[in-house]
Amino acid sequence: MSARLLFCVLPFLLAGCGTPELDALRETRAVGNPFSTQLANEYRMLGNGLKRSLFDAPDADHFARKGMIAASGENVMPEPINDWHVKASQIEPFRVARGRLIRAFDLGGREIAATDTAKAQVAFDCWLEQQEDKYINPTPPCRAQFATHMTNAESKLTSMPVPPMPPMDLYEGVAADPSAPMDPSLAKYLVFFDFDKTALATDSNAILDAVADEIRSQRLAGVVIVGHADRAGSEAYNDRLSQKRAAAVRQGLESRGVPADLISTQSRGENDPMVATRDNIREPANRRAEITFR
Repeated sequence: MSARLLFCVLPFLLAGCGTPELDALRETRAVGNPFSTQLANEYRMLGNGLKRSLFDAPDADHFARKGMIAASGENVMPEPINDWHVKASQIEPFRVARGRLIRAFDLGGREIAATDTAKAQVAFDCWLEQQEDKYINPTPPCRAQFATHMTNAESKLTSMPVPPMPPMDLYEGVAADPSAPMDPSLAKYLVFFDFDKTALATDSNAILDAVADEIRSQRLAGVVIVGHADRAGSEAYNDRLSQKRAAAVRQGLESRGVPADLISTQSRGENDPMVATRDNIREPANRRAEITFR
């Protein structure tokens, strides 16, 4: 074990062993309702756990990005099942579980049972991640956590019937269709930048790969990239900085085969922060480009 790796497992130095996304989420104060605040915290813990215990930076970054969106007060949906490599014989329990979450949301679960539904959602995403990684335990821990939190949430939504969770082994060899693709209009991808930088960080490659794959799988009217900056520096400088960040992301997508005429770019400078700060304050969460679909 290297010296740096040894230091990274010491609790008092863990903050220095994250990723740009995890660091940004850690430094961000969540806003919005109790559900989105709890969701951001749960995704932060999941991302930190994946990075520290399993050294799984790509998945840790993915969940950190979801946490950042939740921290801004926006609703973030549970993972689409077909975004993960789950065998057809194992899909049905996930379909049932995700359906329970969506029904709970429709019945006001985000408001009535905010803590339980937020924990259930992140446990569901964690369960998917564990299943894709072929977790050796036949009952992945996050599956049990999902069942506990989901049942607690449903008990507070008295009009809601509680369907049983199908056992995983009952579906071995049974073909099941994956869940419907995610609505493109709901997708949002975040690419973060270092302070005063416009170059894409190494961690951004996985994000842009995922975006390019999603574009190829959908019939989209367009891809919109919006560049942002924090409030360190002048407003005019930050306008130019955010333009260059949007252009860098555009170039990254074009290099992955995304047609140039499908992409449009915008820049907001320091005027649309994810986290509100005073002037001349460095804020990692605000140094970003957002990718959405039309």
